[in-house]
Amino acid sequence: MKSAFSIFALVTIISLPVQAHHLQPVPEAGLWRSENRILNGYNDPHRVTGDLQPAELTNADYQALMNSAVIKTVPEVTMECMSVAQAAGLGRLDSMQRIIQRKLPDCQFDLKQTDRSTLRILGRCDNSQGATGELHGLVQIISTREIHASFMVEDRLRPAGGLPLKPNANRQRHEIHRWTSSDCGLAPAHERITF
Repeated sequence: MKSAFSIFALVTIISLPVQAHHLQPVPEAGLWRSENRILNGYNDPHRVTGDLQPAELTNADYQALMNSAVIKTVPEVTMECMSVAQAAGLGRLDSMQRIIQRKLPDCQFDLKQTDRSTLRILGRCDNSQGATGELHGLVQIISTREIHASFMVEDRLRPAGGLPLKPNANRQRHEIHRWTSSDCGLAPAHERITF
């Protein structure tokens, strides 16, 4: 009995790192509708997050930011056909790293799986013509048919002459992806997932 328990404990410990590199649940293949919203400008992060620093934002904080973006902006909507192999790739961290890197080419970041269905993104973006600053984000696989992603690049602007700091300038990107059908119809199938 003791040896059976020891073997079970050893197998469990050995399998933990493997399981930690996959998000669950794995999204379904088929036709997906993506809503992308981008907010630019100055923002007082304390309105939404209180005294929290961006690295301390919780899932609820990101949901509040997303809800705010939904109210303030009209989404860019795209339809995309996702194959079974592409859907399975959304559960792998290495695949998610590549997808997010394509979305944020001027950013260096690390992914950390915070639970079975959530990734936290922390890093820095350097773009002379776009967003420059600290990157914070969250990707959540809500269900096999819904994925949410929020990214925020935040930088304190320091004016010349030693004047006080201006409010944080930030650029937020919020995405909601929903499965609509197993039949892609005429929607284009891409070699790489664009969302």
